[in-house]
Order: sequence, then structure tokens, then C-alpha cells
Amino acid sequence: MASCFLPEDLVIEILTRLPVKSLMRFKCICKTWNAFTRNLSFIDMHLNRNTSNDLNHHHLIKHFDMKVNRFNLFPNESLGVRPQNVILSLQLHGAAFKVLGPCNGILCLHGSSVSKKKYFHIILWNPATREYRVLPTSNFGFPPYKLARECYIGYGFDHKTKDYKVVQLLGFRRRNERKKDEVRAKVYSFNADSWRPTHVKLPYFTTRYPGCTLYVNGEIHWSGFCEGDPIIISFDIGSEECRVTPMPVYSEREDNPLSKYYKREEHTLSMLDGSLAVIFYFFGMVGKLFEVWTMEKIGAGQQPWTRKFVIDLCPYPYRPLGFWNDNQLLLYKLRRPGGDLILYDTCTKRLKDLQLHVFPFGFQVLPYKESLVSVKKDSYQVEN
Repeated sequence: MASCFLPEDLVIEILTRLPVKSLMRFKCICKTWNAFTRNLSFIDMHLNRNTSNDLNHHHLIKHFDMKVNRFNLFPNESLGVRPQNVILSLQLHGAAFKVLGPCNGILCLHGSSVSKKKYFHIILWNPATREYRVLPTSNFGFPPYKLARECYIGYGFDHKTKDYKVVQLLGFRRRNERKKDEVRAKVYSFNADSWRPTHVKLPYFTTRYPGCTLYVNGEIHWSGFCEGDPIIISFDIGSEECRVTPMPVYSEREDNPLSKYYKREEHTLSMLDGSLAVIFYFFGMVGKLFEVWTMEKIGAGQQPWTRKFVIDLCPYPYRPLGFWNDNQLLLYKLRRPGGDLILYDTCTKRLKDLQLHVFPFGFQVLPYKESLVSVKKDSYQVEN
């Protein structure tokens, strides 16, 4: 059905360039425009335009104050304008959620409630359309295990099958000392709306750092410790295979200037130049120092890590949150109560105060590009 004044192809060309908020309002204009928002071809065209256009780059900031999870959406890179408040209409019973993603505009929220009845929630949510899906609980286990001691969540998109997947890594401890503890995995398929076990078996590991999970280029990565050694666990979202990679080794040699004045304290995961990056931060008497490494997919027996650079920001008490883009590192500057968000340009070596004061508990910053992708069941229309 064509417009009275413009051919339908041109109407579609115009509409795919509009923000989601406008398209949701235009649904009431006519049945054809309403159908566009549920048409797979139109949704893919709109998503591709948003992904390739840097002007549509947003940042989502999440806060938690023991009563409600608050989300602020900033419409540009500088964070220099007043944010939009984004509300998740689902009652979360005071749950402190962590946020993973996004993948094509879809976020994965997970966490345990703090109400009298304790639940573990996993939710897929599109902030642009306000739609959400509460994932079902799995009704299977991993005999002979009964209770998992650890549970780690990952989230990614399988480009081959066009399927959003949520991965649970469950850590089990054996009572028999002769048998080693291990980690098993199960996967939720968005298309099937169900959980299933996998054949993955990993050595038992734990993690204690914030920002320890990240999806990059078809793989979900977790940072952790196995028998005291720092490792990266990588889960291929397509093949559903796992691999374990040792972290880069911090040299204690006398010719390493870091070993004289600094002690490696913590790390966080980020993405740099399209690859997984690990940002180590060191603490010393003269301040803090950051060391950035990236990991590449290479053959067996080769060194996967490349040391990119070292950032010296002493004497200020900064904590890295991740790379804003390939040249800018987002920092959290402690200033009680709470702290400030700072951007550090790795090229010019300059700091920029974003004029945002935040509180560390339950706080996250995520790069975000909106989409029309629906998380509801049977919500799409396919062109004949």
C-alpha cells in the first residue's frame, strides 16, 4: 500500500532513518505504518542504519537505590545534555540487577531479589520499545550435583541462526576429594524460549571483580581465577564451545618500572579496536596506573595477548570503567559521597569532566544504540 503522495519505497527509506520513539508514535497513523514496526525486513533495515550511524550512539547509565533500578539514556557521546529517564515497568521486588549487552538494542538484566521470597530473575529488555521478556526457569540439573555454588551469566547474539542466547555457568563442588570440582553450562535460546544443557565442562573457577563479563565478536568472556591463577573463559555463542586462556603475566623483573612502585590491584574487561581488552589497574604510593592488553583469536601455542599501552594518571584516585571508543577511556573518580565520571583521551592525554555525579553501588555505563527488535513471542510479520 503506497502513500497518497509518495511511493512506498521512499516512505520506507524515510521511516528507517527516524528514531524508535517517533516510529512508535506513528503506529497510529495507519495500518501500514503500524505493520512496519513488526516487519522483519523493515526492522533489519532500521537496525543497520542505526548501527552504521554514529549520530545514533547513546549511552545508558544504570543506578540502584534499594527501591528501584533507574536508567538514564544520554543521546550523544559527550553526555553533555540532560538525560532521558527510562523506566522498566516490571516490578523487580527490590532486586539489584546487573546489565549485560546490548545486542541489537536488547539488554539482558539478571539478579536476585531482596524480598522475603528470593528469586533469581533474568530479563531481556528493549529500552526503546519498552518491551521485556522474563525468561523461564530451567527444569533440569546436572546429576549427581544438587546445588550450584557459583552462577555466572553471559549474553550474546548468534549471527548464523539469528538467535539471542543467555548462558549460565554453574560451579559445582564435589564431596569426593578424589574428583575435581567443575563448571557446567546451560543455554537459553530466544527463538525456542527454553533452556537446554550443553556438553561444556570447565575447571572450577571464581571471580570477584566488577565488569567481569563481556560479549565481543561472537564470544562471551568471563574473567576469573582457577586455583589462584587469573584466566579468561571464552564461550563461542555459535559453536557453544569453551576455551580457557591465561591472563597476561605481570612481570616482576627489576627492569620493569611497574614492579618497583606499583602492585596489580584489580582489572576490568572492555572492547578496544574490535577485540577483547583487559585493563589492569595498579596501586602504589604515588597513585594509580593502568595497563591495557588486547586478546586476539590465534592458533594453539601462540601468544594471544598484546600489550597496547600504559596510562599514568597519578596521583588521582581513578578506576577504569571501560573504553568509550577506541581513543577514550571512561573513568570513575572517587569523591565522597559517590564519584564523578571522567573521560580520558589516550591520544591527547587530556581529562574531561562529564559533570555527572554517581554512586558506585549498582552503577553501570553501557554504550547503546536503539532498535525495533521485539522481545515478545510471535510478534513479527514476514513479507510474502
